[in-house]
Amino acid sequence: REIWIYLPRSAATGATAEPVAVSAAPSGAGRILLVEDDDLLRASLERRLRNWGYAVATARDPIEAIELVRDEPQPFNLMLTDLVMPQMDGRTLAARIQPASPDTKILFMSGYTQHGSVKTFEVSGREHFIAKPFTGDQLARALRHALTA
Repeated sequence: REIWIYLPRSAATGATAEPVAVSAAPSGAGRILLVEDDDLLRASLERRLRNWGYAVATARDPIEAIELVRDEPQPFNLMLTDLVMPQMDGRTLAARIQPASPDTKILFMSGYTQHGSVKTFEVSGREHFIAKPFTGDQLARALRHALTA
């Protein structure tokens, strides 16, 4: 379902309105562990995921994420994690949580396409990847794909 919003081309010129297609908000279900070291991005992603219907737990770094996985009685369906972080990369984090949460799918994200860990990155089995920056639609599709793969 699409919603159409009409906006002027420029407020200064008073130009005629042009239609812009806006996708309807996706809906999701499941428990997501969001691991992102950037405070603003983490808060924005958390808000978006909750609005889509996901139950979200957040961690600002890999150590906090490992503690959350260890302390949570109910497993997470998916971990959405930054691939490049100061304390530990996302790939190492995924390996560290695997014993405690073997069925958790992993969706890595990164904006550092030239970083060594991203250049040599290959997904396998429960792992998936989305490049930053991404749109809400791209994230929604990546989440659905990762959760159903």
